[in-house]
Amino acid sequence: MSGVIRVLLVDDSELVRQSVRAMLELDSAEFEVVGEAANGLQAVAETARLQPDVVLMDINMPDMDGITATAKIMASTPVGVVIISVQGEQEYLRRAMKAGARDYLLKPFTCEELVKSLRAAATPGPSLMAASAPPPPKRQGKIITVFSTKGGVGKTTIVANLAAGLAQGGKVKVAAIDLDLEFGVLATMMGVRTQGSIVDLCRLEQPITPELAGRLLAKQNQSGVGVLAAPPLPHLASEVDGDGRVDRSRSYVSELIESLSASHDFVVIDTSLSFREANLIAFDKSDLILMVTQPEITALESTAKGLDVLLDRLEYPREKVQLVLNRSDTASGLSHEEIGASLGHPLSYLIPSDGTATLVAANTGVPMVLKRASRTPITEALLQMAAQVGGGEGVVRETVPVPVQLLKPATSGGVRRLFGLF
Repeated sequence: MSGVIRVLLVDDSELVRQSVRAMLELDSAEFEVVGEAANGLQAVAETARLQPDVVLMDINMPDMDGITATAKIMASTPVGVVIISVQGEQEYLRRAMKAGARDYLLKPFTCEELVKSLRAAATPGPSLMAASAPPPPKRQGKIITVFSTKGGVGKTTIVANLAAGLAQGGKVKVAAIDLDLEFGVLATMMGVRTQGSIVDLCRLEQPITPELAGRLLAKQNQSGVGVLAAPPLPHLASEVDGDGRVDRSRSYVSELIESLSASHDFVVIDTSLSFREANLIAFDKSDLILMVTQPEITALESTAKGLDVLLDRLEYPREKVQLVLNRSDTASGLSHEEIGASLGHPLSYLIPSDGTATLVAANTGVPMVLKRASRTPITEALLQMAAQVGGGEGVVRETVPVPVQLLKPATSGGVRRLFGLF
């Protein structure tokens, strides 16, 4: 689209309308406010009269709410509609999708968020609820799934930092999916404010497209990583890969991964501690599976069992599965060589321990790799891993332990044995 984007402001609060108008006047060369409305009835009438390019529509208004007004506008005078609301509940987002809205902004929003949303809504294309299914997306991006068979080993920390490291400050397009469907906390770990979750995509009647999936990605500001959150409540997991699916003939997880890989350079997937259907789909579609463990006997025993499933039962190529030894400097009586040999699979990445930095990063929602002003051994190791996984040159010259990739695997089959303890 070329020329000035003509905007109709709809909100029952005059103060909000004045504030938004002031934001857009800062960029008067691109936007023109052509009218205002204080309720949904007025919005429908003014849209028909003014023929704006975009309607910025509040939800909760007298006489007629914004979602009802959006549906009426799309039925009579289709234009780009951006819903704005203080309501972040997923039910509102789902209703906005069905009404035909192009985007959904949570109040308060920044000028940058507003401008970006209006630009996208003014560009011809499908709404949040695509009217028809496009051809299947062509595979482009590399898919990396991070997995563990034991909790507390730092799996989600690895995901957050790997995704942020791969993104290189927004130079590389990266999406992170939280497939820990019952108890995922990736969005919190990365400090993003979500407008929906994976379950909203699974409630759509149309196939999941790259644009639909992209609309629900919450952007991590410092890195540019788009994060797709897990369902907000554990029981909603069944709507993604269980009996609660709207259409049981569809694989929502498969559609989602394929769509995001078609529009991103990398897709990094966090997983639950199981071999549930969602995880198996992610494993199958992945170019690389990173299995996270730590030098502690119960974690290593659990990892050995997981490797047995991945390599011997599911028969994935050995080069597809790489081991990440987190807290690698905390080993007591276990050398890295002994751990790798006993597991029957080499250790590919060694991540040292830094409890304070890890805790601060989790509490602030800022991955450690983004704090470049004060790099530490753990930060350097995580950046090194991101560089190698991404296929680029190593970015670290010192402080990082050399990855142990040349250990000879144990010759015994089945579940591996470590010092006779498992």
